[in-house]
Amino acid sequence: MRYYIKTTDPRYVEMLKELTALAGERYAFFKARAVELGFDEIGMHELGVPVFFFKQCADGATAPRKGPKIAGFKGGDRVYDGGKYHFKYSVSGRGKAFYDAFVAGAPTAPEELTKGNFYRPSISTVFCLRLGLPDGVFDERSIQFGTVFLLHDKTMVACSLPFRDDDSKEAAPVVIPDGFEEITERALVEEIKKHNESIKAD
Repeated sequence: MRYYIKTTDPRYVEMLKELTALAGERYAFFKARAVELGFDEIGMHELGVPVFFFKQCADGATAPRKGPKIAGFKGGDRVYDGGKYHFKYSVSGRGKAFYDAFVAGAPTAPEELTKGNFYRPSISTVFCLRLGLPDGVFDERSIQFGTVFLLHDKTMVACSLPFRDDDSKEAAPVVIPDGFEEITERALVEEIKKHNESIKAD
């Protein structure tokens, strides 16, 4: 089950804007490092570290199915993503030494992700952790995560959140922080639709 909340409270809007900006800074930092290694793009969670490294195929669909071997990396399969063909690589082995050097000097990840627990390194998860909102809720078949949106020219925060109301240890009650209001799923969809339409109009 899911529920939906929204707010224009500056406290929460600024918090989400800061997390979004931090994610952008980390991506830019890691992208520049990857380019130095000869790659064109990276694949990573918003507040994590790159897991995949991509090298664009100059010949597109006619390129070989495997890219050139690169020392320290494995894979190289040709993939199609974002309208382009790339060779997709990942770090060989455990990669600890590589990542220790690769992330040195990067903008610091939120402290919620550095406490030794395994959390999805995303903007939504960190936002939920800070406000005590349910995230990573088991529903007997899968894990449901919270999703957080920054809407209307960064003036509104809206959340789609999982919950369970049974007596199991995985149950997560509905949490509505001060300053938020609960809305229907239809109302959330309308807010997102209006947001997208305003972007197109610009």
